[in-house]
Amino acid sequence: MDDAKLAELKQKYGELYEIEYGDQKFYFRKPSRVEYKRYYDKLLESPYDALSIVVIDTAVSPTREDIIRFIEQDPTLPTKVGPRLTDFFGSVVTMVQKI
Repeated sequence: MDDAKLAELKQKYGELYEIEYGDQKFYFRKPSRVEYKRYYDKLLESPYDALSIVVIDTAVSPTREDIIRFIEQDPTLPTKVGPRLTDFFGSVVTMVQKI
């Protein structure tokens, strides 16, 4: 992706996350509250479906439709990319201690 297109996407979506998967680069944005809730609500029922939801909902480039096609060809994408995305979104607890 060239710098001009990346700047345009950053202006439109704010902070972006780039993930390399194989020989492709994917760009994602933070989920909205509603999108994150949809992911979280699905998490206990089906972790795979939950990760698919967050990957598809937050995809900026390639498009949502392209991501769906990519997942059909490589069903491991959500399990490889999804956890990295949720780390970026702040859903990892970094420290817990009794005080």
